[in-house]
Amino acid sequence: MWISLASLTMQGAAQGQCISMDFSTLSGVPASGYQAAAALPGGMWNAIAEQDPGGTVLLADTHGNPSGAVLELTNGGMNRTVQTCGVWNSTTPDFPLFKDGFRVDNGLEYKIFNLEEGTYEIYTYVFSMNTLIPGASVEVSGSTQGIIDMSDVICPTSGPNVQGVTFTLHEMTIDRSDGMTVNDDVHVIVQESSGFSGFGVMGVEIRRVSNRVSVGSSYCVAATNSLLAQALISATSSTLTPCASNPVPDIPSNDLELVASPIPAGQPGFFYYGPTQILVPFANGFRCVGGGTIGRVPAGVTNGMNELRAFLDFTMPVTAATQILPGSKWNIQAWYRDPAGGGAQSNLTNGLEIQF
Repeated sequence: MWISLASLTMQGAAQGQCISMDFSTLSGVPASGYQAAAALPGGMWNAIAEQDPGGTVLLADTHGNPSGAVLELTNGGMNRTVQTCGVWNSTTPDFPLFKDGFRVDNGLEYKIFNLEEGTYEIYTYVFSMNTLIPGASVEVSGSTQGIIDMSDVICPTSGPNVQGVTFTLHEMTIDRSDGMTVNDDVHVIVQESSGFSGFGVMGVEIRRVSNRVSVGSSYCVAATNSLLAQALISATSSTLTPCASNPVPDIPSNDLELVASPIPAGQPGFFYYGPTQILVPFANGFRCVGGGTIGRVPAGVTNGMNELRAFLDFTMPVTAATQILPGSKWNIQAWYRDPAGGGAQSNLTNGLEIQF
């Protein structure tokens, strides 16, 4: 028999993309004394209810913010029963138990769509109603660990986690340049061969451990350009807090990359930054950055993917007043040429506020 919790992937640029999923059936979040293996900040758990194939759940990150992730049951069905062999929820013993009549012959498959590129840890919290479950294992395809044997898993009790006994830990890297698609991101398969179906899963957590993430918060508006689109600005950077609700760029790493898109290819443009947020008509769009102190990134040319890209070098400010220091907050925008747009023949993106 086998149960597949498959393709844990995500969509959107969830900050840090750290997510906790509770597969229990009763109220209350998992007891911190038991489920603290991943040690994710925030403490928000997504309650995953019983559902039929095709059912989806919009997932929040561990801070309760929308993650852009969607959990989908693609095969089988999820039914559970309460057991009293330990403490999972903080207020009641509550375990999802996979039984023979649970349609496991058809498999049980989950997907979470669109993880950002990077390295992740996948924690799978398991339990057993038998002391030994022949063939019990947890596999994450493409992970460093592959298949982890869990034949010695026991019914958990409140207390510390034990890797390989109460939970499994897999690590894998998402790299689109290798041809990996969003549906290939993470594939988890839980199985056993005893015929008793006494092996179950209480929850799954995904922890972002690579330190390069999306940073900043969008504000202001962008006017439509000659591509009949609004060019938007985004940024990625190394951070020491990849699971934070608002990751802070690591200034010593000096690798903040700015991207503005879509912009007509082959056109010059540049990013500039300042301390104040404004909304003032300018050229064919709006200025979103103001203040008496304005820094500028060297100009570039949009590529064939209709992107304007540049790195903001923290070591080379235009003036001492535009030096980006820890604890400071700056607003960034791109200004680009757009001859086909008529009028002033130039336009701007929206704004991006970044806390350093």
